[in-house]
Amino acid sequence: MKRLTLRSLMVIGFVLLLGTGSLAATKTVLEFTGPSQSVDIPNDPSLQLAGPVTFEALIRAEDTGGYSPILSKGSAEYEIAADWRAGHGQSLQWRSAGSGTGDTFPGFFEGYSGKWVHVAVVYDDGTVYAYRDGELYGSVTMPPMKPGTSKLVIGMRPWSSQQFRGQIAYVRIWNVARTQEEIAANMRNLAPAGTGLVSNYRLDDGYGEIAYDSAGTNHGRITGARWTAGKN
Repeated sequence: MKRLTLRSLMVIGFVLLLGTGSLAATKTVLEFTGPSQSVDIPNDPSLQLAGPVTFEALIRAEDTGGYSPILSKGSAEYEIAADWRAGHGQSLQWRSAGSGTGDTFPGFFEGYSGKWVHVAVVYDDGTVYAYRDGELYGSVTMPPMKPGTSKLVIGMRPWSSQQFRGQIAYVRIWNVARTQEEIAANMRNLAPAGTGLVSNYRLDDGYGEIAYDSAGTNHGRITGARWTAGKN
């Protein structure tokens, strides 16, 4: 009952301040500041995705000079990351089975270290589309996705020491290809409209060790990351 009451108060605050467009300033977020900090989500058939799919995250990433996974599922299923390594163009990386290790969207995070940005990646019929703050950034052709049985992890690569540093306000996973209009209209909304929402990690509880999935039952366990107030 305590969790529901706290969440209700946070949602009321969000609604009252929605007109400012400052979602990150109206709710708690998860902050990742060190190694081995993550949200671990057990594998589930609903997360074994082959496309079409849409991944969304509202983040404030810090330039670590390294590879910063936002979400990762196995070594060959799907992964989205900010790549701050020298020579990689401050790129947004999309990786899936057979996609290789190239810089998928160079320059995506240029000028965005320490700043809030909405990231959306859509895979549909062999093409990956990247959206930054609701605007199409670019598209590339990629091999098919291959579903698997690895756990889903937010904030790090589970098989390496590569770690996200910064804050994450929410992560959403859809089993449909969202349009640019749908992404832009809902990127500041904790309860987005539309069908096909598999998991929605609103990260607005503000306490505890569970990241609740408000769209399903794929709840995650928080390790190391801490709750903090969102800031612009």
